[in-house]
Amino acid sequence: MKYIVKGELERSVKIRRSEFITHLFCVSSAQEVRQKVREISGLHKSAAHNCWAYIVGADGEVLHCSDDGEPPGSAGKPMLNALLVRHLTNVCVVVTRYFGGIKLGIPGLIQAYSSVVADAIDAVGTQELIPKERYFLRLSYDKLDSLNYRLKSLALELLEPEYSDKIAATVVVPIAVEQDFLAILADLRVNFEKA
Repeated sequence: MKYIVKGELERSVKIRRSEFITHLFCVSSAQEVRQKVREISGLHKSAAHNCWAYIVGADGEVLHCSDDGEPPGSAGKPMLNALLVRHLTNVCVVVTRYFGGIKLGIPGLIQAYSSVVADAIDAVGTQELIPKERYFLRLSYDKLDSLNYRLKSLALELLEPEYSDKIAATVVVPIAVEQDFLAILADLRVNFEKA
């Protein structure tokens, strides 16, 4: 079972005079991670380090980390481990370090980076990742009431409806009820495609 973080967080902590700024957020792709890391690194150009770790994919199959100049294995890997131990996916964390003049040593760095990430996760909270599919529907107006009624039984709703000669809308469907949803569409003869 995989989990996601409930939201974004930025927090600053001082550890032996070094400032550690943790940025924790949801992502959906490695490309999005690269963009966020560039943005945060750009905001903190004068920082000694902008270390990061991420996990992406329904099963957490894509993961990577960077020490960004810290001793190898002292920052990125402890950050990644803090994400892995919580079974997180679709998550990225960037920890910016402003050096405070006191060397922490490798054990101290490992402790600092892993603890600021764990604290950030605790602060924002997690929730179970429910795999979903997105469908695009086209239907005639005479089917709208029946479709809405039956979708409610599955706790689903039409999103972003557009009204013209037909109704076009999107529905986000948890995998657990996908077969029931498809049966409703077949029964009502609603045109659809995966979005």
